[in-house]
Amino acid sequence: MYSTYLFDWDGSLANTLPTWLRIHQEIFHHFGLEFNDKKVYEKILADVNFEKDIGVKDPEFVADKYTEAYREIETNVELNVGAEELIRHLHAAGKKIAIVTGSNRPPVKKVLKKCRVEGMIDALICAEDTKLHKPNPEPLLKALHKLGVTKKGAVMVGDTYFDMNAGKALGIDTILYHHPGFHDKYYDLAEQVQQNPPTHVVANLLDILKL
Repeated sequence: MYSTYLFDWDGSLANTLPTWLRIHQEIFHHFGLEFNDKKVYEKILADVNFEKDIGVKDPEFVADKYTEAYREIETNVELNVGAEELIRHLHAAGKKIAIVTGSNRPPVKKVLKKCRVEGMIDALICAEDTKLHKPNPEPLLKALHKLGVTKKGAVMVGDTYFDMNAGKALGIDTILYHHPGFHDKYYDLAEQVQQNPPTHVVANLLDILKL
């Protein structure tokens, strides 16, 4: 097993993808843009700066939709199947656990508290904590610094290639969590997995305990 686990949040630990997909579809519809390609989903759902890429001219509308999304996440979202048990196992085994996400801190903390695992997370690096974001490794480096550890024995766990490429850029192992019955609704990563394979691929979060 590894000694340090860096987890993505949206789609990896938390079941937020349905909320974010709906919100982004509504944003794109508002600006008269198409949003129906799974290859676009991965980038949009994982990219905290997506609005700059599509030339948004009404940032207040986007901000309001994000507020709506965060409110819904705080109220309704639960952790993915196996996430709570995985966190408890790793914590009990003395592993370091960090969450590295492009989401804002308050909704993440509220969901963790609701699921009774907030105190098991050793570091929480959110959108407001870094200037650069995944796939740049800066958020991962900040997590390691906050944990007080080096990258030796660390692994990045996520559900997109924003996560995998951040881990690869840092020079650590990567675990792609891809549950076909769930993630295939949002992403099509087959080509990327074939051309740029992660260290491991798991369909069940608890399979991480076997690595």
